[in-house]
Amino acid sequence: TRVGYLAITSFSRKTPEEFDRALAGLGDLDALVIDVRGNPGGVLEAAVLVANRFVADGMIVTHEGRADVVEFRARPEEATRAGLPLAVLVNGGSASASEVFAAALQDHRAAVLVGTPTYGKGVVQEVRHFGGRAVVKLTTAYYYTPARRNLERTVESAWESGIQPDLRVELGEAQTRAVEQHLASHTPPPAALEALRAWEQELGFRLVPSHPPDRQLEAALALFRGERPGGWTPMRQERDE
Repeated sequence: TRVGYLAITSFSRKTPEEFDRALAGLGDLDALVIDVRGNPGGVLEAAVLVANRFVADGMIVTHEGRADVVEFRARPEEATRAGLPLAVLVNGGSASASEVFAAALQDHRAAVLVGTPTYGKGVVQEVRHFGGRAVVKLTTAYYYTPARRNLERTVESAWESGIQPDLRVELGEAQTRAVEQHLASHTPPPAALEALRAWEQELGFRLVPSHPPDRQLEAALALFRGERPGGWTPMRQERDE
């Protein structure tokens, strides 16, 4: 089984284009892991477009304010990867647009979410300054998933701790820190990797750090091998009972 891995550390307006280019560079795949751990969000429309790659029809997210409702629906022509087996890695640092992305895939059964509960940020806020140091932050809208889940954890009807993963896999503090540092590091472009690997052979030490030990990633890969990851908790089953 050929499994690809891509990390999205934030959603910018360039993310859909960069995502498509990076995914194409991985070649033919049997499955894919997308890592949004520690992703604080960003541009909503970018998260919607990337989710649309795997969802051919239906709602991605709704943006509901006091006076209006804005619906973001999947467009069939954008669903270039629909049907590709997919796992999404999430944790408490996954927030806002990254939660919109992960929740849409979960609600449409387009991906299995692996990791720990997300942050739970689903509000749109407007900040206004009223002279001097007076500042008012007003909540103007909420995000709702295709299954009508409110993403904001401070709302009474919301999930208690953000989006619950389908498979809950905990990491220790040291391992979490190592993974977060790795995700924050620069990844060389594929065209430069071959030359860098050759240089590593000459120097006798590693220039491009490898992915640190990561039980959450290992659990996702185990699923694609048809295995039952050790120590997993099937959160979706608990929710549906």
